Amino acid sequence: SSRAWVKLEANEIHGNKQAGLVVDGDAPPRVTGNTLHGNGGGGIVIKGSARGTYADNTVFACGQSGIAIADVAAPTLVNNRVHGNQGAGVAIGGKAQGTAQGNSVVGNTGPGVTVSAYAQTVLEENNIHANGQSGVMVWGHARPTFLRNSIH
Repeated sequence: SSRAWVKLEANEIHGNKQAGLVVDGDAPPRVTGNTLHGNGGGGIVIKGSARGTYADNTVFACGQSGIAIADVAAPTLVNNRVHGNQGAGVAIGGKAQGTAQGNSVVGNTGPGVTVSAYAQTVLEENNIHANGQSGVMVWGHARPTFLRNSIH
């Protein structure tokens, strides 16, 4: 089985040529209280059929999106701070699902949040503001649900 039972807590992940953290397969990790910064790729990349909880992390100054969710991944993002990244703050594509609640997505070069392809994520009570492009960008056949977010 490709299932990984991993707990990453209170780590500093920085200066990598590509992404700071990649979660793939059907991994359901618990990723909490980490600081990811200065990575050449994204801060956190969640793909394949990965699940897991990603809470109270700070992701900043990465060369691509702060958090990228792809394929059929369905993570739970809670109370993360995603700021100052070179792409979107949070990029959701493929047929991704999952939820994002209580996150702060601020001051990224691209849009705050992008939802594309066939993604069907629920975004609730997030603070999305002062990003370099749109607060939220939805395209393709994406069907996200936005509930009680502050987008400005």
